[in-house]
Amino acid sequence: VVQDTRIVRVFDHIDALPLKFSKDLDAANPDIPEWRQDVGRVVTRLLAKETGIPENSLVTVVRPGLPTTGELYLLPTAQAMKRRRSIPADKRIAAIQQALRGNSVRFFFRGG
Repeated sequence: VVQDTRIVRVFDHIDALPLKFSKDLDAANPDIPEWRQDVGRVVTRLLAKETGIPENSLVTVVRPGLPTTGELYLLPTAQAMKRRRSIPADKRIAAIQQALRGNSVRFFFRGG
């Protein structure tokens, strides 16, 4: 018997930031799940690189449909889960907002 096990973490609170993409991305949006997942992974990697926040504590979800929008979820760190209130989360949110406002998150879309 082969069993597959996974660890699932349940959080009582996570921070979410709304995302809005440029109209240029709307033109390339085929509205399929694989495309949305790929864009989400690219945005997560770029934000992690730009802000220094560990990639495994960021999750970007691109919503179906047009205009292209999404949510960036900021998962608590292991240290924050031990405490009631996470001050570092506020600093992480500020770093993300600064990167987004400064247009530091850019990527080229190539058709495939």
